[in-house]
Amino acid sequence: MKPRQLLLRTVACCAMAGSLALLGAGSTPAAAAPKVVIKLALETGPGSPYYAGAQQFAKDLEKIDPAMQVQVFPNSQLGSTKDIFEDMNLGTVQMTITGDSDAIAPESGIFALPFLFANRKQAYTVLDAPVTQHIFKQTEQHGVLTLAAWDGGFRYLITTRPVNSLKDLQGMKIRVPPLPVYIATFRALGTNATPMAFGQVYTALQQHTVDGVENSAPVLLSLKFDEVAHYLAITHHVYTVAIIAIGGKFFHSLTPEQRAHIKRAVALATASERKTSAELEARDLKAMQSAGVTITHPDLAPFRKAVEPLYASYEKKYPTDMATILKLIGR
Repeated sequence: MKPRQLLLRTVACCAMAGSLALLGAGSTPAAAAPKVVIKLALETGPGSPYYAGAQQFAKDLEKIDPAMQVQVFPNSQLGSTKDIFEDMNLGTVQMTITGDSDAIAPESGIFALPFLFANRKQAYTVLDAPVTQHIFKQTEQHGVLTLAAWDGGFRYLITTRPVNSLKDLQGMKIRVPPLPVYIATFRALGTNATPMAFGQVYTALQQHTVDGVENSAPVLLSLKFDEVAHYLAITHHVYTVAIIAIGGKFFHSLTPEQRAHIKRAVALATASERKTSAELEARDLKAMQSAGVTITHPDLAPFRKAVEPLYASYEKKYPTDMATILKLIGR
């Protein structure tokens, strides 16, 4: 067992032992019920829409049920997305918010197809449709329940040298999530797509191990990538559909009332998170420009043409869901 998992399991066991002790001592009606503590792990940090949404969810849940407490662990404190999903199965982590759902639900890679959504209105039409619930239901096969789809924002490229055209990207080492659709996208764009955990990216940019990284403006700024990469290309190459997810074993161990409280808090936080994500995106693009980051606007027509074969691949793999989504957005 990995040392980090051993530590988390030990903490979880101690917490459980404490709860049992409280239950054993609670032989009188006056005994207080033990709190339910939910560890919510993020790869991103303060300033990102995921972190803002997690904080809102924690507040909403505590208002609904004061006996339920959410502890947010940002900035990969509890590991990468892969680690977090493993720990949710172990029960040492209870929840996460991530845009990397296709690590366990490959069909959700549809949402990361480049240039799929032109704007948020299109995206929300799909996010709130039954097809999205159907696709994210796959996570249950891996012991993870998806509670809602959140707004991860449009993604940009921040690099150590300017990108004014597709030609400028050729051969550049771009950090991408370790997920098939992102790797395929950036290979199609002519880059050396380099999968890497978020926790390693700042140093990799600093040491020129990679030439750039792509993500939403709030994530790029919250992780301070603008300190080591001074050019940002307005590409909007992907709109990130994120999930707020909970470990299945943990969720089913709760009472029906507690499960309903979590679902209610998620619903409240979803509306807030979507609004916040759009606001943070506009704010943080201005903040990076004010900090000295040079903004470029490459012609995206060649980018779109280069990635067209990816659509054919996904239409072959998932014909029904792809047809439904493309119809919803009028394509």
